[in-house]
Amino acid sequence: MTTEQHLEKALSFAKYQETLNQQRRLLKEQFEADTLLAHAGGLFRISQEWLGGFDIDNKWVLDLNGTPVQVEDSAALLSAAKTAYRTALGQYGEQYQLLRRQRSVRSLVGL
Repeated sequence: MTTEQHLEKALSFAKYQETLNQQRRLLKEQFEADTLLAHAGGLFRISQEWLGGFDIDNKWVLDLNGTPVQVEDSAALLSAAKTAYRTALGQYGEQYQLLRRQRSVRSLVGL
């Protein structure tokens, strides 16, 4: 293999890695957007930590901006949060697995 071929191969791989990283970033951004939940005038970022720390007996919850929001039905908020998180994580996981199987820049961008 000539030096020019090595260089071309290296540039091709670098372009692939850059595109792969960009697609991963976009998937993560979509997941983060999908885990935002508006409820009772507040905006919440649902995460494993948020779900684990949620106190169903407390009528006050801090939203994404640190604003206390009074929640009339804590069980409904928790249920909506679990559903949103489960759906977002499922989509993120499926798309990430598809991304991992792509071996060319063209196939990465075509997703």
